[in-house]
Amino acid sequence: MSASWSHFRLLWLRLGIALLGFSLLRLAFWLLNLDFFRQVSGLDFAWGLRFDLVAIGFLFAPYALLHLVPFAFSNPVRYRKWLWWTFHGCNGLSLVLNGIDLEYFKFTLKRSTADLFQLAGFGNDLINLLPAFVQDYWYVVLLFFLMVGLSEVLYQWSAKRWPIRSFSEKGWIAGIKLVVGLTVLVLAMRGGWQDRPLDIVDANYCTKMQNVPLVLNTPFTVIKTLIGKELPEPNYFSAEELPTHFDPVFEVAPKAPQRPLNVVILIVESMATEYIGGLNPYTGYTPFLDSLMDHSLVFEQCFANGRKSIEAVPAIVAGLPSLMTNPYITSRYAHNDLNSLPSLLAPHGYSSSFYHGGNNGTMGFEQFARSVGFERYAGRSEYPNPEHYDGHWGIFDEEFLQFYAQDLSQQSTPFVSALFTLSSHHPYTIPAQHEGRFAPGSLPIHQAVRYADHALKRFFETAAQQPWYTNTLFVVTADHASYSDQVAYDHAIGAYAVPLLFFQPGSGLKGRSNAVAQQTDILPSVLDYLGFPATAVSFGRSLFRQSQAGYSVSYLNSIYQWIDEAVVLHFDGQQLTGVFDRRLDPQLKDNLVQSNGNWEELSAQAFPQLKACIQSYNARMRSNRLNP
Repeated sequence: MSASWSHFRLLWLRLGIALLGFSLLRLAFWLLNLDFFRQVSGLDFAWGLRFDLVAIGFLFAPYALLHLVPFAFSNPVRYRKWLWWTFHGCNGLSLVLNGIDLEYFKFTLKRSTADLFQLAGFGNDLINLLPAFVQDYWYVVLLFFLMVGLSEVLYQWSAKRWPIRSFSEKGWIAGIKLVVGLTVLVLAMRGGWQDRPLDIVDANYCTKMQNVPLVLNTPFTVIKTLIGKELPEPNYFSAEELPTHFDPVFEVAPKAPQRPLNVVILIVESMATEYIGGLNPYTGYTPFLDSLMDHSLVFEQCFANGRKSIEAVPAIVAGLPSLMTNPYITSRYAHNDLNSLPSLLAPHGYSSSFYHGGNNGTMGFEQFARSVGFERYAGRSEYPNPEHYDGHWGIFDEEFLQFYAQDLSQQSTPFVSALFTLSSHHPYTIPAQHEGRFAPGSLPIHQAVRYADHALKRFFETAAQQPWYTNTLFVVTADHASYSDQVAYDHAIGAYAVPLLFFQPGSGLKGRSNAVAQQTDILPSVLDYLGFPATAVSFGRSLFRQSQAGYSVSYLNSIYQWIDEAVVLHFDGQQLTGVFDRRLDPQLKDNLVQSNGNWEELSAQAFPQLKACIQSYNARMRSNRLNP
């Protein structure tokens, strides 16, 4: 073979080295997350190759162009150096991106997307947390260097097999190489000849929903979400018919008497329903929350609207779920005008505040809080004692909650305030003075959950001594669920189960409800309970109106999920991919769409609601109509 064509062949051999790296890391991803992928076939790995080729086409385009540009290489030594640096730069990036989700997947249940790297979402936390990540996940770091070493060995072998020498070639040969190479490269980027380029949602047609993250790869999902796409504009219903199926405009008529209560919303990091003994038939890790539930109105079937903290805050304080690939805070729509609890209560004389013990700027909380009307934001920078820094995320929960309880006494009443805790987040650091106090559980997070529950107990003890306490409505929930070791939560909705309770000291607001609830229900429920006249856009319902049936909606891996009392629906925007009968199949083992069950009748009411919800969400997001 001539030097020219040998050089051309070398390109595809080295791209094959990159493909091998993708496949080996997919195998590692599967082995490290076996509990999430229990029914896997060889086809899942085979389909994954197609998505790998797309990512390689994008990531290795600079390297491929160095091979394909038609010119005579007068200095082969320098040229070989260019090739070496470019290959390992592209390959290193692919290894890092795929390596991230070897463990991070356990927190989100999806491949990471571009929002992970948004400055607004990460702030300085990456630098602070890097040592803890390296310590806890040393095997991922070791695997990365082993993969780099393997790539270098194979690279040098290929260099000896087809060495690059100085050569000149005829123009027509160079032209053929360029056309063929670019054609293959473009086809790889598109994922084939089909009408539209391969996208994240296409993985759902290749495998079962629960195996979609195995088929995908992280470079692919990052690339596909790097440039924020405009939401599609579905036209399932006419403008007249749409509100008959779903209308996000929520109205509160004036009530007598009105309740000018303070409102305190406590968002507890990663406090999954699974961990709470008061919501399960076994002893959990939250003795204080269990006792508080005896004096609260508790919703036993509450679901988060997302899998990330950054998705929870808009849902809780603004009634806005995350029904798109990127979280609202890091999306192209982040500057839309939203209504929120502080903006809706301000006309009735309410002051407002948002507290989070993390580094100011973390996950965009400070920017978002100010954009929706919170007058005061207090983070780590506002906390007076830097000695209480946990070394990773921010101020320990116990100390920050004490600061919060006392600081609220300085605010004018009535007030609406929200606080987001952080100590029950990886690396689950416990303050030195409590070392050995909280018994470990079967998962590393369990000890941190015990500490977070203790911090809440201390908060309520201090709050009870404050002048505002007896005139306050407390709302306690979580941002999302987390690690699981209970079979009862090992399914598509168990991964979203979070607590929700309403507590008003000395009131009759008590009891248990089995109605389906979600985070976006908090805004309309609070407004309804207070009784002030208001009109809001909220994708939830008032939990104090029993005439409205409960539901929850979320979005993961390009699939919409709808949960109500009877059914769970999975919808890709075009067709139903999953229908589950909750009453007969609580573990969601029988997908009636795949088993040819009687799913049409079961989904007859919920499916139009889901489609109308999506159409309303996309239309209002695109046209900035989220504030009436």
